[in-house]
Amino acid sequence: MKSIIASLAAISILLALPTMSFAGSGKAKGIHGKVAAVDSHSITIKNKKSGDSKTFQVDDSTKVTVDGQDGKHASDITVGMKARITPGSNSDTAGSIDATSKGKGKKAVQTT
Repeated sequence: MKSIIASLAAISILLALPTMSFAGSGKAKGIHGKVAAVDSHSITIKNKKSGDSKTFQVDDSTKVTVDGQDGKHASDITVGMKARITPGSNSDTAGSIDATSKGKGKKAVQTT
């Protein structure tokens, strides 16, 4: 009887893990999604599978990488990019942001 209860508990935990990863518990892996909103002080990521959104604060200690280039700013990120956020000192602040555009390496050319 105890082994059945232990097995059911283990299965319950394994089934709950995929939903827990977007909730901010996965500091090492980060949170993946599409940029739904961004400004100089915050970024909102939407998880495609669950439809959940999470907003992170961006501060001077946030490390931003855009299309593989370090030393960028949140203002270099645009809505629609794919991004991975690693939480910083608390779960509501981005420690690092790694954003990529769909046409990696291609930038829009501004005409005058």
